[in-house]
Amino acid sequence: MRRVTKESDSGSVASARIPMDLTIRVTSTDFDVGSGQLHVAGKVAAESEHVKLGSYHTLDLELQRKFTIEKADGWDSVAVEMLREALDATKRAEVWAVVMQDGLANICLITEHQTILRQRVEVPIPRKRKGGLDGHEKVWCI
Repeated sequence: MRRVTKESDSGSVASARIPMDLTIRVTSTDFDVGSGQLHVAGKVAAESEHVKLGSYHTLDLELQRKFTIEKADGWDSVAVEMLREALDATKRAEVWAVVMQDGLANICLITEHQTILRQRVEVPIPRKRKGGLDGHEKVWCI
């Protein structure tokens, strides 16, 4: 997201935050543990409609937001394997948990920093029918 200001023909200025794709050449990184964000700063490497080539920009990479990392020299096999392991949440799992209630079970993977819903199982549970007894619960008195 980037704040963009536009000036109309009448001279009035309007400001808005718009989503955009940027390509930057990274110069520094900083991880904020509290918010779970990785701040990546660098020069813009590909010109955009709203951002000039060579200007500095800081991107906040967050969980559940897609981004692409490219390396000028390419990735060696050791770095690729480290990335695969880091992305495989099952290898970082602290605890697996099953949270259940009537007709619903959530299977979760709990890591040091997040809880990931891996599977949701729903099963309809028949309710009692109108009129009281449903044939399976007949009581005989003699």
